[in-house]
Amino acid sequence: MFNREFDSTLRGILFQYGRVSINPVENKPTMKHVQFPKSFAGRPCTVVTPITSVPGTVFLGAGVSNISNDGFDAYITRTNTTETILAWIAIGPV
Repeated sequence: MFNREFDSTLRGILFQYGRVSINPVENKPTMKHVQFPKSFAGRPCTVVTPITSVPGTVFLGAGVSNISNDGFDAYITRTNTTETILAWIAIGPV
């Protein structure tokens, strides 16, 4: 897992991004918590996308929940237990 922050030229907006690896339980949503490198001043907009060659067949979905100033919970669902990497980005107030 790695996390980075991006120094934005947009005043008052912070971009942070990274990757998180999840070892899923077969056919069940599996969660891993991600801590932001730097806390936001307010709750950011946070999205994830899988790095996978089998979307919709073996890899069934990804999502986020419990977004806070400090981090979020990343979820994946697969039909098998193959480790999966999610790329994420969070954009919010400094």
